[in-house]
Amino acid sequence: MARKTKQEAVISPPLMKPIQIPLLEGVPLEGGAMFVRLRTPGELEQFWIANRGTLLYSAEGGETAEGNDYLGDNEWVFAPTKAAVVKTVMRWNDLGVICEWYDWTTRNPDSRANYFAEREWYRGSKKKKGQWTATDEEEYQKRSSKTYTGWWRLANLPMETAWEDWLSGYEEEVADKDLPMEQVATMLQEQTFDHCGYPMGIEVEFRDAKEIEEYIAFWKESADEEQKGDTYPIAWPEKTR
Repeated sequence: MARKTKQEAVISPPLMKPIQIPLLEGVPLEGGAMFVRLRTPGELEQFWIANRGTLLYSAEGGETAEGNDYLGDNEWVFAPTKAAVVKTVMRWNDLGVICEWYDWTTRNPDSRANYFAEREWYRGSKKKKGQWTATDEEEYQKRSSKTYTGWWRLANLPMETAWEDWLSGYEEEVADKDLPMEQVATMLQEQTFDHCGYPMGIEVEFRDAKEIEEYIAFWKESADEEQKGDTYPIAWPEKTR
């Protein structure tokens, strides 16, 4: 047997990107979602007029310098719910995304102890100054040491994205361990729609019905008459939510 003189490099297979899992175009998908290619604002307006009664939420892929991972340029997903949009864009079932309970009491007890110690100090300080309100106390009791033991999070995210990067950080944690799994999944999918972080939030633009209509109105106001329907405007209207 030949002796190895140096360690052989182990080459890991490339991670599958969601965009590598094709979506059928123009047909109903799970949850009532629909994948379409809309190459101009005019096509977007026509599609929206025909479907705005049912497909109230959307995700649009945008061109990126590093290549797209979820949706290609001018590719859209529409659905009746935020959860269905996100589930489709992520290829949730195909990639095996799951919800898992992060038990703070066992995974990081020191961090948890410090959190409640600082919280108690802040509460006491505000009480001494007469600045602690009934509303403050109500919010405090919602996250007591007895009830706030951990939170739900997504695992097996696309391309091994860490949960800590997945959302923007402005969302409220889903901290009820006893919720049904289906409800947990829907809540985390909705949070992804509203607070998507890196990297999907850089590439994919999520919009509700109001924002879609604002965008169409913005395009009509900003585009020259001869160019309407030909190109998307460079600038986008500010998000309202």
